[in-house]
Amino acid sequence: MSRFPRRFAAAATIAGALTLSGCGALQTTAPAPVPPVRVAKPTHASVPPLSFSSCGRSGDFGFQSCLTRRSTEHQRAVEEAQAEYAAAFEKWAQYERETRQHQRDLAAYHAAPPQVEKPWVAGLTSWPFLIGLAALLAGGYSAGRRRDPLADLPPHRAPDGPAAGVRTTAAQQAATAGWLGVVAAPALMLLGFGAAGPAVLAVVVGGLAGWGVVARLRWLGVAKAGYEIAGERWERAAGAAEMAGQKPPPEPQLDTADAHALGLTAGFEAPEGSAASVMLGIDGRDAPVRAAWLRVAQALKAGDTDPESGEFTPWAVIEDVELLNGGDVLVVWRVDDPAKTAQSFGQLQGPLLRELRVREIAGGFVTRQSDGRITARFTNGNGGGSAAPAAGPAAAAPADDWDF
Repeated sequence: MSRFPRRFAAAATIAGALTLSGCGALQTTAPAPVPPVRVAKPTHASVPPLSFSSCGRSGDFGFQSCLTRRSTEHQRAVEEAQAEYAAAFEKWAQYERETRQHQRDLAAYHAAPPQVEKPWVAGLTSWPFLIGLAALLAGGYSAGRRRDPLADLPPHRAPDGPAAGVRTTAAQQAATAGWLGVVAAPALMLLGFGAAGPAVLAVVVGGLAGWGVVARLRWLGVAKAGYEIAGERWERAAGAAEMAGQKPPPEPQLDTADAHALGLTAGFEAPEGSAASVMLGIDGRDAPVRAAWLRVAQALKAGDTDPESGEFTPWAVIEDVELLNGGDVLVVWRVDDPAKTAQSFGQLQGPLLRELRVREIAGGFVTRQSDGRITARFTNGNGGGSAAPAAGPAAAAPADDWDF
């Protein structure tokens, strides 16, 4: 095992010791108690005097009602002044209680000052910091670990063959995955100290770096699948040669780029020049066939368009695509409109063949008697032969007499 993990752990230990020694003791003296805010003692309720001078003389009209109104207003002012005085007195009384408590706390503080943890110590013991530290140590160990991935390679397997490639790629995946912990650790550790702003910046930077790490992991995963496919093919060939009493063929030699290209195919291998080689994707999926049918049907208006969403739906929907021996492809359509028969596909045949770059449809479009599905066998001639016709326009405009 490499000395990198030991060096990493030693460096972390030394850095921690230096940090602790540089910051001094883990605890510090708590600040002295803060006295309460001073409040002045209220003297008496301030009540405005009662005055009837504005009411006029006793014989005037409305004199009695004015006296009553002035008396009521004065009584209300007296009650408000008394309420304000009571509130101010209660506030002063609270201040007196707090002052006495402060004097007791201050005496206790001078007798034995309490000790509290320093803020950075609280950060070091917080869960986000500890999780980030664990992610950093584990990720650094995994990313820096160096061991021979071929140590357990069977002796009869080539050191540059598919089996070796699988082990080498798996080791690269483990090392790359370790960097996920390294890039995530700073944000967690900063959160432990309550540094929200730097933590957000660390999340952004770590997210970008993590995106690159994940992309690399996916690329290595496809390459590993390619090595496995090559290894399975060689094992089948070697087993057949052994049963025939022949010497097994040498293992194929692939670099990582070749293995990645093979992994994208998911083991699918169409005969060269066959209809399947142009109608199906590199992984054998039927997406190219369905996309080509939709383009041709839409160009020739062989379907309906939803006026609200604008989505086009052909009147014939591809239900199944089958790969036949020799590289021919059988396409099965479902037609819900009873007026559409195999003859309705006749005027679509030419544009569809040009769009798919296939030579012909063997036997044309046929109605399957068991379920009424429409089938067509696309072929370039026994899975090989000459190339497909040159691609013309995807589909010509429909003639005026075409009826879809």
